[in-house]
Amino acid sequence: MPFLIILTMFLSTLCFADDSNGIIKGSVALNTQTYQLSAKLIYSLTVPDTSATMRFYLSADANLKLLRGKGVKNFYTDTASKPERSIVINFERPSVKTDIYFEYDLPFDSANFNKYGYIELGLDWFWFPVHAGYSGWKVNFDLNVSIDQEGIDLFSNGQVKRSATTSFVARSVYPEFDIDLFFLKNARVYPSGPVKVIGNEKNSPLKDSIAVTTAQYLSYYKNWLGQNAAKVTCVLRPVVDPNGFGYSRKGYFVLPEPRSLSSIKFYVAHELGHFWFLNGEQKENSWLTESMAEYAAMLLIKNLDGDSAFNLIIQDKVSRLARFTKDGKVIPAVYKNGSVNKTMWSQVALYHKGPLVLEELRKIIGDEKMMKLMKEVAETKIGTTEQFLDMLESVTDRRTREFMFDKLRS
Repeated sequence: MPFLIILTMFLSTLCFADDSNGIIKGSVALNTQTYQLSAKLIYSLTVPDTSATMRFYLSADANLKLLRGKGVKNFYTDTASKPERSIVINFERPSVKTDIYFEYDLPFDSANFNKYGYIELGLDWFWFPVHAGYSGWKVNFDLNVSIDQEGIDLFSNGQVKRSATTSFVARSVYPEFDIDLFFLKNARVYPSGPVKVIGNEKNSPLKDSIAVTTAQYLSYYKNWLGQNAAKVTCVLRPVVDPNGFGYSRKGYFVLPEPRSLSSIKFYVAHELGHFWFLNGEQKENSWLTESMAEYAAMLLIKNLDGDSAFNLIIQDKVSRLARFTKDGKVIPAVYKNGSVNKTMWSQVALYHKGPLVLEELRKIIGDEKMMKLMKEVAETKIGTTEQFLDMLESVTDRRTREFMFDKLRS
């Protein structure tokens, strides 16, 4: 490898945060005539000390053309693995620093691009090799991204700069477990202070209002839970989805096109809440991510919009649980439930049962202790239920801890 290339890679590496597990570099090219993604990626990382094997998830539709790297003994594809097929790489020894080179093609869904004008590459679809321990395995990325059409902008959970008419450079701002690349035709930025909302040109006044509301919510969370995001990007898919499916990464979240400000406000509050509550990624502790973010959004609404708005959310969750249990069915426990397969029952437990359990706790310990507890959970990045219960006991007492534990596992 020429010295100049090595020096460039080395200097680029120095710019990244030290707490990442690896660095992903390379190129990603999208062809909207063939609906193919072509990727050439270099993963610079260290094989874990305890094993000479690493596993990466990659979409089953991917055509892996090349895989090589220092110390790679062999590799094979595990088609039975979940949530996606995986590439299992065996190394000659553990604890080796290596650059793994992946080259593959992958078809992407043309429907949304043809109908709505966007292409979304994110973790819900394994478009790049994702480490099997992705929930606790964070990477930096530095990618050259291109698309074969003009008039399309790229947005990301990292920093994006246009390098040519149809080319971009996308670089991470901080380590993350995902690389989100969002292509949008006729894109427009709607700014409000530290917030920018990305969307198309339709219904601009509504998107301006969403930007203002997001900035207001961000300020509230900062005052309550502490500084955790200096700037925020909200990307709106140009698709109206009554279920409000979205996701959040640090400083970045995606939601569907809303019909009105009132229809999206709570979803904005929830996704923003993940900037502070995105730690309980293990199956049994996932309520610390979803239930906590949901309840944080509820308390935000309570304090900004009043008790009436808050009580409507409570009533909606109570009625949802009643509908699901009317035939004698039992909602799973909040603790050790998880959402790996995202079944309807696990979602009901995490998004409705869990927040109602937290509301019961608030009624017992009071507003002041509840707000303090959630702030401490966010600041210390609590990741297990046991840690949460220890913290609860330090704020309250043993009896309250036991009450909460019983509620979480019932």
